[in-house]
Amino acid sequence: LLMSLRNVFIVIPAYNESEILKKTLNGIDQICRLYGIRYTFIVVNDGSTDNTLDTLNSLTRKYPLHILSF
Repeated sequence: LLMSLRNVFIVIPAYNESEILKKTLNGIDQICRLYGIRYTFIVVNDGSTDNTLDTLNSLTRKYPLHILSF
């Protein structure tokens, strides 16, 4: 099964998740790299009132990441 997952989109909902986002994305990145899976994160920021959006914007330099913010 993993051999067929060459390009995947990983959708992650986020509401006030600024404190855990780095750890979450890093963990998924490590697993994908281990299995040779190319991926793109799509994180949906659903009206967060903390620094979630700022954190996501800073992570765009490190990961293939698209942000949808409402």
